[in-house]
Amino acid sequence: MNIKEVISQTAKRYEKILRNYYPSFDSVGFTERNLTFNFCSTFYSMANDDDLIIWQEVPLKNNDDSKKEHFDSLIISRKQKAIYLIEAKRLGYRGKVKASETDFNRMKKKWKNINIDKEMKAYSKYAIIIADIWIPHNDERKKKTKERLLSEFTNTFKKSVQYEVTKNNGPLTENERYFILGYVEKIVD
Repeated sequence: MNIKEVISQTAKRYEKILRNYYPSFDSVGFTERNLTFNFCSTFYSMANDDDLIIWQEVPLKNNDDSKKEHFDSLIISRKQKAIYLIEAKRLGYRGKVKASETDFNRMKKKWKNINIDKEMKAYSKYAIIIADIWIPHNDERKKKTKERLLSEFTNTFKKSVQYEVTKNNGPLTENERYFILGYVEKIVD
């Protein structure tokens, strides 16, 4: 599966949704769950795989029972013999890119802590970060901060992709531009 194409199609899916329904007001934004849901739904529609497994909030078994951890989403393709772990972030303020990097490294390190059978442990594994960011037009201070976050993300995740979600070939709103970002890396055991 070409994950960069899935991310591109996820951005297009957002465009279709937002042309008909804008689920936000007063700059409350969209939750991360919408990123993982729409990414996984797009993946499903592109996969041509009836046995695809998609799960949200995937629990991790830890040696320390007091620490409850999860991955945002999991996709298992028996057809491709592949496992995709997904973490989503809204890049709204400083520290979110670092949190994305921490989540990414956690996926690479702790994938063995998900409850999968022995056969699946031999599948190819991929860690995916999907993120979004709003960049305002009118507030110069916030605009510069968000542009720095966007730059920090692309510097941290080399070869990441970004897609601007538009409306009628222009900015999504008159006040802000909206981007969906993504990065994928094969996990090497």
